[in-house]
Amino acid sequence: MSMRTPVLVFAGLFVATLVLVSCEAPAADEALTSPPPDDMAITGQRWETLASHEGNALVLLGEGDRQIFHMACLNGDRELQIIASDFTVIGSEERMTMSVDNDAYGFVADTEWTGGGVMARNAIEPQFLDMLSRTTDLSVLYGTQQGGPWPAPSVEQRATFIAGCTEIANAAAA
Repeated sequence: MSMRTPVLVFAGLFVATLVLVSCEAPAADEALTSPPPDDMAITGQRWETLASHEGNALVLLGEGDRQIFHMACLNGDRELQIIASDFTVIGSEERMTMSVDNDAYGFVADTEWTGGGVMARNAIEPQFLDMLSRTTDLSVLYGTQQGGPWPAPSVEQRATFIAGCTEIANAAAA
């Protein structure tokens, strides 16, 4: 084998690489600019914002307006309440965990709750509200039962909910 053969092989590979690199591939920006599929529309789920003299809430509804998850700041108790409608109460399990992105927040489950699903409560925490304002998904865990992750409510829905919760928390502190 002469010295020219490795040089020619290298040159051929180099030219082929240049040709392949210069070919126009689909731009990465195109993939980023097209909107992602609406997971909520695909699953038939949607978030609703509710407000009354009792407080304010975000409710995740499924097909036929079936409630899947409920999160409310309550005026009377000045607490944050969550309800996972598809869960079953476990008499010995008093902890429900809500995940906001990768942060977990503990709630005390009411093992005597008879309103359907599992209800849990905790103080209205500013850190939780801050994380909720920036989250992309939510989920809950109770024993071995898990709900979600669900896409977060819209920015506007979260802002309305957080403002209502902050008002309730500030009234409790006064």
